[in-house]
Amino acid sequence: MTTELSGNILALVELSHWYENAFLLGVIGLFIINSNWWSFLIAVPVCIIAYFMEILVDNTFPRVKWEVMLKSTWLVTLVAGVINLMILSFIK
Repeated sequence: MTTELSGNILALVELSHWYENAFLLGVIGLFIINSNWWSFLIAVPVCIIAYFMEILVDNTFPRVKWEVMLKSTWLVTLVAGVINLMILSFIK
């Protein structure tokens, strides 16, 4: 995606990509970290796995049309929501 870019624009794109990664890992960490000391030990491997999954998706689908990306994002969101509701119903 950055083949055609150079100079200041390439630097801005790279900085925004690193900002996106830090934001993603922060949000994932917020879902896992709580008042228990061992939650940090769980959050680190989960964030590492999420980071490598993000790299995998980013490099596997570099030129996806926005319609396909929107549909796949909603599909993943719906599946994750249903799994979350199932887990919550079993816990309760």
